[in-house]
Parts: sequence; structure tokens; C-alpha cells
Amino acid sequence: MKKWLLLLAFSLLTATANPEVSNAASSGLTYIDGILIVNKTYSVPSSYAPGENKTARSAFNQMAAAAKNDGIGMYAFSTYRSYSRQKELYDNYVKKYGQKEADRFSAKPGHSEHQTGLAFDISQSGASDVYAESAATRWLAKNAYKYGFILRYPQNKEHITGYMYEPWHYRYLGVTTATAVYNSGKTLEEYLGLYPVKPPVPPGIYTDTPQTHWAYKDIVYLSDQNIITGFKDGSFQPNKKTTRTEAAIMLVKALKLPLETGSLSYPDVSDDHWAKPYIYTATKAGLFVGNANGNFRPAAGITRAEVAAVLSRAYGLQHTNQALPFEDVSENYWAYEDIQKIYENKLASGYEDGTFQPTTLATRAHFAAFLARTMQQAN
Repeated sequence: MKKWLLLLAFSLLTATANPEVSNAASSGLTYIDGILIVNKTYSVPSSYAPGENKTARSAFNQMAAAAKNDGIGMYAFSTYRSYSRQKELYDNYVKKYGQKEADRFSAKPGHSEHQTGLAFDISQSGASDVYAESAATRWLAKNAYKYGFILRYPQNKEHITGYMYEPWHYRYLGVTTATAVYNSGKTLEEYLGLYPVKPPVPPGIYTDTPQTHWAYKDIVYLSDQNIITGFKDGSFQPNKKTTRTEAAIMLVKALKLPLETGSLSYPDVSDDHWAKPYIYTATKAGLFVGNANGNFRPAAGITRAEVAAVLSRAYGLQHTNQALPFEDVSENYWAYEDIQKIYENKLASGYEDGTFQPTTLATRAHFAAFLARTMQQAN
């Protein structure tokens, strides 16, 4: 009874709309307005093991079937987790990143919605780390509530929910409640009148990219504008290669080009490719062309020479035919003028050994630096 009274008192002190709070002493579960609440404040006991909710699974299957009818394949890659499994995941993240960073994207055991059997992590077949821009994400954002699901951790709401943006994490509430939450435009915490669960966290902070990283400011600049995103585990992976698909997405967003779709001539980009609208838009804008075989190579890395070429096309960079100091870029090299342009505009200075390394694949940090500096100069 004391625990129930404490929870009720807490809700009256922190709520903006007096939600009805109930706590079953025997189960240790907290319901607010009939909704089981699990977040950084409320938890479930270690003994709670409901398994995957059958009603939620049925609703997901209906939703997946509807998406399939619209040409989008999706599946749930993570649903119910036991207390022990959540503890294992959380402890591993803490060991790898430290508790402060792990708490941004991983729940402590007892505080994970996955332990309710009502949370579904949803992905699209073939989607890469830029899943936030997949067709499945866009479809879910517009339609999930019709099947009883809400996006649990929206963008720019980390100070409310306590977790970074997770475009894959959906919570089943039932159609009536999900529709009401969706129409309110609020997070579940805001809808129920709960206070923010943690202080705001500056955008662009990643577990593996400290302020001392050479491209930190460029990465934050792009993150602030939602041009570049990180991974589910809170990392940015600055040394990972930038794919041609990622480059196309970032350029389309940086240039604020309206997304279009149509027939593509690339034989390696299918009509149901998750990033087709971005690839089509970037191609139509003249930013990308296929290789000798007509392929776009969506999963291939983008070279430093190719980065110079797409930035030159995107921003109409000018040059005065100043001789290049790079010993590995001859005048007859296909991207010579493009490299001239980014060099003369002081967007790249090359390496200490006097080379430009045009065929080296651009890392995520390198592409972020190239793009951020080009954008800032253009502005």
C-alpha cells in the first residue's frame, strides 16, 4: 500500500493532467491510465516474464501484410526479452562504452519495454545503418498507429523519453490509444503528463566520437540538421566506409531536394530498394551516374575522387585551373578538375606525404568533413 501511495503521490506531483496511476502490489507493475509503463522511472520486476504478447504479434502481422501490399517488406528483429537477456545486453554495453553512454540507448534490466512483450524492433529487408531513411520507416511513421503501434522514441525527444532516436522501436498500445497518442503529436510520456525522465543531451554526441576527434565539429554540424545519423548502439563509427547510398541520402538532405521516385536505369537498384527515392532524386539532380556497366553500386564505398566529383556537381564549385600539388593526381585523371575545385576552395588539403589518395574509400568521418565544410562555405 505504501508503494502504491508513493507512486500516486509522484504522479500527482509530476503530471500535468492527473493521470490515473495504479500499482498491483503482488505484481510490481505500474499502469497509468490503463497503460503498462516501463521507462527510466518505472520498471517491471525480475520475475515478470509474460513472453511475446499474442495480440501485439497478431497486430504486427496484419501491419506487415499491409506494408507488403504497398511493396514494402518488414520484419520484427527483436521483440520479447527476459530480464536475464536484458541484463546481459546492458552489461555488455556498459563494459564497452561506459554506463553514461550506454544509458542513452540501452535500458537497465527491468526498465526495458521489451520485457513487456509489447515492444517490437522493426526493420526492412536490405536496409543498412541509415535505416532511419528506409521506406519501411516512412511507411511505419504514417501507418503504424492504425494497427495499434506508436514510435516510442522519436527524434529530438531524448530529454523526454530518456533514449536516443530509435526509428525501429515500436510499442503496441491498441488502436484506440495509439491513434490518440499519434494524433497528439506527443511522446507517450508527454501524452500521459509525465515529466522528462532525464536532462537534455546535446545532439551529435556519439559513444565513439569524443570532442577531441578531428571531425567532431563537422559530425555535430550534420547531426544537428539530421543529415547524418549514428547506429543503434549509440556509435557513429567514424572509420567505417561511407557507401554510395549513404552519400546520396546525405546530399539530398543537405541540398533539401524534394524526394521523387521514378524509373531508374541502374540494373542493381530494384524498384523496392529501401533507398530508391534518394538514389533516384540524387541521380535526377545530376549528382551521381552509373559506372561503365551502368550500375549504381549502392553498397559500395565512395572514393575520395568520387566525393570531390559529387560535391563539385552539387554545389557548382568554381576553380581557376591552379596546378595541383598532389603527386598522385595527374592532369589526365578523370576527376582532376573536381579535385582542383575542392582544393582551391580549401575543402581538402591532402595528406602530409603530398598525396590526395583519390582511390581511397572515404570514411564516414571524411565524408562528414567534406560535406560540412562545403555546406558552410556555400552558406
